[in-house]
Amino acid sequence: MSETIAQQLKKQGEEKGRQEGRQEGRQEGQLQALRDTLSRLLRQRFGRLPAALRKQIKATTDVKRLQACLDQVLRIQSLDELHL
Repeated sequence: MSETIAQQLKKQGEEKGRQEGRQEGRQEGQLQALRDTLSRLLRQRFGRLPAALRKQIKATTDVKRLQACLDQVLRIQSLDELHL
């Protein structure tokens, strides 16, 4: 039997939804990896991080901002110099 137009549209919609879900998952994974790496490097360099900074890192959703912070880690002399 051939599929009806409604069935075809349903399948297309489901596939699009899966693709969008995978993309969102990749983006969230990238954000989490950047947050984890930034936190780990800052801890290694400066010791225990203040709770406010940990929350700020966790709340940051801008990939470019997190990447810029990673670039700063070796240049800053204190956590106060981090521009998050």
